[in-house]
Amino acid sequence: MVWQKCSGIRRSYLEEYDVIRDAADTYLPAWIAPCFDLALVTGQRLGDIQALRWGDFKDGRLYIKQEKTGMMLAISEKTKLECLGLSLSDVLEKFRALNHGASHIVADEKHSMFAKRTISEAFMKARRASGLTWEDTAPSFHEIRSLAARLYTEEKGKDYAQKLLGHKSSEMTDKYRDVRGAEWTEI
Repeated sequence: MVWQKCSGIRRSYLEEYDVIRDAADTYLPAWIAPCFDLALVTGQRLGDIQALRWGDFKDGRLYIKQEKTGMMLAISEKTKLECLGLSLSDVLEKFRALNHGASHIVADEKHSMFAKRTISEAFMKARRASGLTWEDTAPSFHEIRSLAARLYTEEKGKDYAQKLLGHKSSEMTDKYRDVRGAEWTEI
């Protein structure tokens, strides 16, 4: 998948995500890369991604009651990261093709739901297979949520990103937008 540059986001974040995702697509089971895309396009936590059922998708919306906060979101299938050309509808189509008949969205061909640990370990395997290295701590699956926050903030504004992530306060969303000193301050 080739994505165009998102103007305000440090490109290497997208490049790193793209390399990790491509490694998943190349070396790991078919459900893994779409799982990363689902996390990116929805901005949801690992537990919320893992628990999604096809019954949560109705009338063109994916209904999510966040495990951690109890926030209730109804995300339109048209939700799209324009700079990536990636929509929720596109990602759900990938899962439909992979697990036809499963009750959970993120499931294997045997229709078995995956544990959070399985998804987290799949991300670590993809990260290792990517050949990328980090001076500090390597990113975890949760960093996809942070990337989503930054991308949606750039494209649709802070309020949109805050609502999508299910945060009650803008201060919490700001923590996800924080690049933790990984970008230069231009003066």
